[in-house]
Amino acid sequence: MLRHADVFASLRGIEMAEQGLANPSARALVQLAHARAMREEFVQPWELEPIYLRQPDAQINWSTRAGGA
Repeated sequence: MLRHADVFASLRGIEMAEQGLANPSARALVQLAHARAMREEFVQPWELEPIYLRQPDAQINWSTRAGGA
């Protein structure tokens, strides 16, 4: 079972994939999107919002340099 699946289970519009798709390739992303596309459930590009799991390398490097100077 995927970690934190219980947190997302109550959210509307969220579909949980099997464990093998936890670190998806481009092919796996197509598999995940296919079911929604078949139901004609599309999202407009301007409705998408990225979720970043960590800071960008540039920001990390800048902070490291600023702290070491």
